[in-house]
Amino acid sequence: MTKHIFLASILFFLVFLSKQSFAQGPCPTTTFSGTATYYTGSVAFACSFDTTETGSYYCAMNQSQYDTAAYCGTCLSVTGSNGTHLVLVNDLCPSCTSGSLDLSPLAFEAVVGDLSIGTGAISWKLVSCPYASPLWITCNPGSNPYYGSVLVHHSVNKIAGVEVYYDSSWHAMTRTTDNYWTSSLTNDSVFSIRVTDIYGSQITVDSVKTNVSMNFNATSNFAPCSTTDVTNVAGLAEQAYCYYSNQQLWLNDNEGYQSVLITDLSGRVIYSQNFDKLIIQCGIPVAHLSAGMYLIQLRRRDAPAKSLKWVKGQ
Repeated sequence: MTKHIFLASILFFLVFLSKQSFAQGPCPTTTFSGTATYYTGSVAFACSFDTTETGSYYCAMNQSQYDTAAYCGTCLSVTGSNGTHLVLVNDLCPSCTSGSLDLSPLAFEAVVGDLSIGTGAISWKLVSCPYASPLWITCNPGSNPYYGSVLVHHSVNKIAGVEVYYDSSWHAMTRTTDNYWTSSLTNDSVFSIRVTDIYGSQITVDSVKTNVSMNFNATSNFAPCSTTDVTNVAGLAEQAYCYYSNQQLWLNDNEGYQSVLITDLSGRVIYSQNFDKLIIQCGIPVAHLSAGMYLIQLRRRDAPAKSLKWVKGQ
């Protein structure tokens, strides 16, 4: 079954590549070396991404290369004594030396081996992320008509810059250590945001409202660099994820699902819903739920259930 899932993920990514415009140049060839350690993560990561969108194969970047969140949201091809795997950067490791990464447990096992090993030599390079859906933007709750703070999600390529349009021109935003891009604004609550990747390609997201908590979706994503290695994309390629917006919990799975089951940690059913057809997204009202962790299962008739965890704050 694992082999079939892996092959299906490879096929999915190759189909994705065939639909993109290969305007990008080759992927960066620079390889970095260091030591891999592992950690179990936390409720909040330095890159500000929700725990549900980072998946199981992630890492914390060392302090010197974190460089004001420059690597946040990027994908790395990491190689160790046990193999090579695709890993998403979503955190900061203050104690790691240059070239080193603090890996999630599953990433460590895939690259280095059993967790009992503790540490291991690794090398890694930057690659494109295997996302087939458009990138999206969210605004920091502190944003207002005079101050914008936005977070870019699921960019296929490393981001070089973000701009905001006002006063009839584009203005560069400043990246902060929590991975938000900030700028002063005019007295308006609706703006266009332009994202530029390291290859010079640009994507614009229009009608971004600074005072609204929701996803603002682009209509596309960046084309991947032309030498992206598709080895071991099974752990990252368009996995199911969820996020909280507008008092609703949004459940997403590009492979589709036909039923949803949500329980609390005691097993009590919080929500159950069957659908007449395969869907890829639905929003569930959750404002009434108490703070705590909830377990989610997305099911379809021809595949195993996908399990997610969601933590609702106070």
